[in-house]
Amino acid sequence: VEAFKHFEGVVQRISYDNLKVAVLEILRGKKRIEQERFIVFRSHYLFESHFCTPGAGHEKGGVEHGVGYMRRNYMTPLLKVNSYQELNALLRQSCLEDDERQVAGQSRTIKAAWEEERPYLRPLPKDELDYSRSLAVILNPYSQVVVETNRYSVPTDKGVKALTVKLYPFRVEIYRPGEKEPLAVHPRSYGHQEDIFDPLHYLPLLEKRPGAFNHARPIRQWRTTWPAVYETLL
Repeated sequence: VEAFKHFEGVVQRISYDNLKVAVLEILRGKKRIEQERFIVFRSHYLFESHFCTPGAGHEKGGVEHGVGYMRRNYMTPLLKVNSYQELNALLRQSCLEDDERQVAGQSRTIKAAWEEERPYLRPLPKDELDYSRSLAVILNPYSQVVVETNRYSVPTDKGVKALTVKLYPFRVEIYRPGEKEPLAVHPRSYGHQEDIFDPLHYLPLLEKRPGAFNHARPIRQWRTTWPAVYETLL
């Protein structure tokens, strides 16, 4: 989805290396049983999928070379960033700078060659695809919902027992039934058995039970990173 936004259009065909989010089962030859969500994605953008032969690296040599070039030139030495969003922004800028490069043996830059390709793109669909995975969850006694073993907080004064989670690659959105705006949004954790708190979610409860302030886990976790002036104020 982000690539189509960047290119401002959709390519006619995309080749894949049999990744599990796209391929449910590999059949004889080039035939594949595709994952349901991948079929929804492909049908929304109207491109053709093509799958490489397992173990045949020569079918995607240009891609492997391109990945290696980007790694050597734009990710070495190892980048230090605070989030995937920051990493993606750096890599996107590197790609834009690389457009000015003229590949050995070519008569024009990458950008000039791309301008010749651009008219062959399909237009972007009017509506953007919501590529999240929806999950039904139950609020636990600590005003949290559990997603892939990790626990995400919900405002104590607004939570209801049955909630819906939209799971994106880098964020988790939590909704009350029938509402369009999320009740809570968190960075997605890829850890295991982690607590992801927004301490502000617990302030309504702590106003009623101020004696619990020093012992509440969300506050104790918050105090390890908050500014010194907060400690002075407390």
